[in-house]
Amino acid sequence: MNKMQSNFSISVIGAGNVAHSLVPALLSKGYLIDYVFARNPQHAATFAKKFDIKCTDNLNDLTGDIVIMAVTDSAIEQISVKLAMQSNQVIVHTAGSQPIDVIAKYHKHAGVLYPLQTFSAQRKVNFKHVPVLIETNSDYAKKQLSDVANKISTSVLQVNSYERLQIHTAAVFVCNFTNLMYTYGKDILDNYNLPFEVLRPLIKETAEKALSNDPVNVQTGPAIRNDEATLTKHINQLDADMAQKYEQLSNWIKKRHS
Repeated sequence: MNKMQSNFSISVIGAGNVAHSLVPALLSKGYLIDYVFARNPQHAATFAKKFDIKCTDNLNDLTGDIVIMAVTDSAIEQISVKLAMQSNQVIVHTAGSQPIDVIAKYHKHAGVLYPLQTFSAQRKVNFKHVPVLIETNSDYAKKQLSDVANKISTSVLQVNSYERLQIHTAAVFVCNFTNLMYTYGKDILDNYNLPFEVLRPLIKETAEKALSNDPVNVQTGPAIRNDEATLTKHINQLDADMAQKYEQLSNWIKKRHS
């Protein structure tokens, strides 16, 4: 632990998916977490015990040099207005779609530390490889937040709120919507007692091709080749709701590649 880290503390608000990956990343770099606060005190206690840190049910106890709010978007401003920050404290949120203004209008030193990754409390993520997007409203906040971001990640990018919103929107398409397609695919196989594992190599190869090429150049399937016979076979054996989704997605592919 270096001298800067030994004199530097971070407070965390939230005990959900983001906090479960962010806190161990901070601890691994020697940062002191003074307290964790959560809306549900039991969640805070469980979280604190898991990472051997202290918890509190009093926002006034959060005296870290940086106070990180890893909470739902709707809770950011609600919590921000309740925080009585000292002049040398930096308040930060971790949301992709919320502008810095939701906290900057209340605090002298504010920032955003948005880790661009999908997080689940039960799954460990190597934060070193997670892109971290930061934004600040003062030079002081920029120095403090940049130091932390560059210690936990090798990929730090400074973007404004509008740019971050565009990145977050794109992330929903490539992550959340894609996972929904996995779910639909599994549903189809489950209906016939067929194993989802048969699709895993396909999922992996599709992702690897998208990473090594421009995705628009590696689209395959019956829609892009206008194979109406196959499209009709698929649609006819799906229920009405799934058939509608299949047809709409196929039409999007056709339109994108027309």
